Amino acid sequence: MALSGNTSDELAGRVSVPLPAGIAFGNGRLEADPIDIATKFAGRIAELRVDEGAMVSAGQVVAVMDTRDLEALLKKARAQVDQATKSIAEAKANVEQLHSQVVLANQEMERARALFKNGWITKELLDHRQQQADGARSAEIAGTARVNFAETALRAAEHDVELYEVNIADNTLVAPRDGRIEYRIANIGEVLPAGGKVFTMLDVGYVYMDIYLPTVTVGRVKIGDDARIVVGMDEHQLLLGRQAMGLDAGLGQRVAVQHHLRAVAARVLDLHVGRERRHHDGRGNAQPPGVVRHALGVV
Repeated sequence: MALSGNTSDELAGRVSVPLPAGIAFGNGRLEADPIDIATKFAGRIAELRVDEGAMVSAGQVVAVMDTRDLEALLKKARAQVDQATKSIAEAKANVEQLHSQVVLANQEMERARALFKNGWITKELLDHRQQQADGARSAEIAGTARVNFAETALRAAEHDVELYEVNIADNTLVAPRDGRIEYRIANIGEVLPAGGKVFTMLDVGYVYMDIYLPTVTVGRVKIGDDARIVVGMDEHQLLLGRQAMGLDAGLGQRVAVQHHLRAVAARVLDLHVGRERRHHDGRGNAQPPGVVRHALGVV
C-alpha cells in the first residue's frame, strides 16, 4: 500500500477526486528535533553571539557566561601549584640534611662500639650513641614522608587547576549539532540557574513528519511501503522514497514519515525502515505510543 503525506492542510482540502485503490492520504507538517542549549552552572550571561533564525554548525560558540569568579579561583589554584612545588624542593633538601646526620650518627656509633669493646668508654655512652643513630634514622623517615605529602599536595593543586579550566570551558556554550536557532530564551546580563536555557535550536539533520490516517486505513499500511510527500502548496515538489513509519495497535492512527531534509525542495530520499522501543525515540526523549522514529540517510 502506498502512502501520501502533505505538509499543507489547504492542499488536503483540494483533493476532491477519489484516490485510487491502495493509496492513503494524510497531512502533517515537517518538524525537526529541538535541542536546548543550556548552562551547566549558575551564572550571568556575558555574550550572545547568535540570534533567532541563525544557522549554526556543530561546535560553534553561541554564548559565553561570566567566568570572572572561576578565573580568580584558577589563579589561586595555580599559585597553590607553585607553592607546592617549592615545598617539595624544601622537603627534599631537608631529607638530604637528615641523611647526612644519619651517616654521622652511624659513624659515631661504630667508633663507640670499638671503644666500648676495649673498655675505654662506659655502657651509658654507648647507649647514648645508639639512641642518636636511631633518632637520626627516624628523622630521615619523617623527612621522606614530608616529601611525599608535598608531592600529593602538588597533584591536588594541579587537579584543581584542571577542574577550573574545565568549568571555564563549560561556560562557553556551543551548538551540539548543525541546525538553526529557533528561540533566544535569555538575554545578556541575565543570571541563570544551573541548567538554565539560553537557546533552543532545531537539528536540521533529523527532520520528520507525523501524519494521521483513519482507523480503517492505518491497519493496511505496512512498514516499508512507498511514500510521497508534497511540500507546501506545490504538488510538483515531491519527496520520494521508501516509507519508514510506525503503527501502534492500540492507537492505530498515527504514523511517522522520516528523513533528513536540509532544504525545502524536491529531494529523492532513501527512507530506511526502523522500529524503536515503545515510548522512546532512541535519544532519551519520551514519545507517545504509535510513533517510531529513526535517523535516516539522504541519497
